[in-house]
Amino acid sequence: MALRRAADEQDANPYPRNVLCIAREPHTLLSILVDGRQPGYSDGLTLGEVAEFAALRGCAAAVELDGGGSVSMAWRGPHGIGLLNRPFHTRIPGRERPVANHIGFGSAPGT
Repeated sequence: MALRRAADEQDANPYPRNVLCIAREPHTLLSILVDGRQPGYSDGLTLGEVAEFAALRGCAAAVELDGGGSVSMAWRGPHGIGLLNRPFHTRIPGRERPVANHIGFGSAPGT
């Protein structure tokens, strides 16, 4: 994976990131989520650091979907829906941003 030059301040500074990447192994899609803007918990990553992180995990190609306060990951388990990360919205750690778009992943029972 080639590291690219930072195009603007958000590319060059640590930031919350949401990235999808295709691994070198066939039929493998990885979702990478990085919290940020929370000193002492997570500062985030630059785009170059995200590219390096993805490459170390076997990714052949990656795309950043979004960054900032809208970076959230939830999981629906047997007891309902819960957050898997600590988003940061309106300067409040753990607060989700009300966003109307999402990507969902699912599997058939028993797979």
